[in-house]
Amino acid sequence: MKKLTAILITITCSFLLVNCKSDNKKEDFTALTKNYFDDKNVLDPLGATQNGQNEYNDQLQFDMTDGYRKSQAAFFDKYQKAIQTIDTTKLSEEEKNSYQIIKW
Repeated sequence: MKKLTAILITITCSFLLVNCKSDNKKEDFTALTKNYFDDKNVLDPLGATQNGQNEYNDQLQFDMTDGYRKSQAAFFDKYQKAIQTIDTTKLSEEEKNSYQIIKW
């Protein structure tokens, strides 16, 4: 009886572990595009102002500094990795365009 109980516990635990959700959840594409837009505005406040985002009017980036280039590289790396989690077959045509813009 003890062996049967141990086997059942092992099978149950194995089943639960296999069916646990992965920590690598696919990010919601709407949230991804919003975050991309917000982060891009921080990186390019002049462009944000030109696009009507007035909260960046008092900011200016000097893009010839090492700090800016590191921020820019981190931005591109972050979103290059993020779009890899998106299932493009489930995107609308408009979302596919946004996906391609982020990918580019």
